[in-house]
Amino acid sequence: LLNEELQKLVYEVDNKDIDSVKRHFQTQVPRWKIIMLSLPALLGYILHFPLYYAVIAVVRRKNNDHYDSIVVGILFFLYPIYLGFIIATLFFTTGCVYSLFLLIIMPFMAWSILQIKEDV
Repeated sequence: LLNEELQKLVYEVDNKDIDSVKRHFQTQVPRWKIIMLSLPALLGYILHFPLYYAVIAVVRRKNNDHYDSIVVGILFFLYPIYLGFIIATLFFTTGCVYSLFLLIIMPFMAWSILQIKEDV
């Protein structure tokens, strides 16, 4: 009984059938959202590139089945340090208190990347 109920919620799709994968799993991003978030996403990509790809490079050295969870775990601990480093560097070089707004702006820019990124 439980197996029958759960089977309705499971899609069995061949990985090689790209059309079927897109039909079941890809979400369409509205054009207005892409337009509104393109600039923050581009800036976020540039600012987050060093941290993200450094973590990816370290994790790829090890063949591991838990690749995604390791990347997320490392980023979970390193992102606040990276954010603090960027803010402190900007604050001490410019002396501008407005650099503290990066506490809100940088995570928003990272979120913007995820909003306009294709799923599949």
